Amino acid sequence: MDKLNNTILTKWKNETTQCPGVAPLSSTALIIHIVIIIIIQLTITLTNGLFLIILCDKKTKLSPTGILVLCLTIADLISGFVVLPMITYIRLVTPLYAQLGIQEDSKETQRPTCFVFLLLGFIPYIVSFFIMAAIAFE
Repeated sequence: MDKLNNTILTKWKNETTQCPGVAPLSSTALIIHIVIIIIIQLTITLTNGLFLIILCDKKTKLSPTGILVLCLTIADLISGFVVLPMITYIRLVTPLYAQLGIQEDSKETQRPTCFVFLLLGFIPYIVSFFIMAAIAFE
């Protein structure tokens, strides 16, 4: 580790790459981070569920806005329990492997992987934008 500019030098197929300095991270901190993300996402999902119950006129009939809120609730569940923990894992654990010098992924595979999970994390926000637009027009 270079003490002057706090960077870590790793080898990627015979080329040296400077990675941003990563502070040591314990597995306990990672688990706490993921649990907090899941709790926040579960709270959002429950709020959407309450909003969905309020929007329903009858127990068997859903309005178009209610269907959109239901879709957002499902998207929040998927995002909170699958996508966000994976983003956390990729952003926090992968640099630790690079810090230890055992990074196996090449840059060409790591960047698309991070981009795909980041894109999946944006899906609930895109869906919520359309829900707000539908509520405004209804």
